[in-house]
Amino acid sequence: MSSGAFAASSSQLGFKLGSLGRSVVYSYKWIDHQHKPQQLTFKLNKSMVRKASHEFHPFDNDAANNFVYSTVKTYAANLATKGIAM
Repeated sequence: MSSGAFAASSSQLGFKLGSLGRSVVYSYKWIDHQHKPQQLTFKLNKSMVRKASHEFHPFDNDAANNFVYSTVKTYAANLATKGIAM
């Protein structure tokens, strides 16, 4: 390892998903990189969770690459019109 680099790991102990009235309750338990148990519990409004899941789109690597290619191509064309070579 180079100086300044470090490795850290953690491991999940548990995950619970529950319902409480108009909320969805999430609970995570894990062992952190210092081997100490940690826990995080939070709740979200069910309508917000439903809306977010309907709006979620999986990552599309090809679409991301096409977007970057198109953006770079447009940027390069704009530089060329200003007489700047890439």
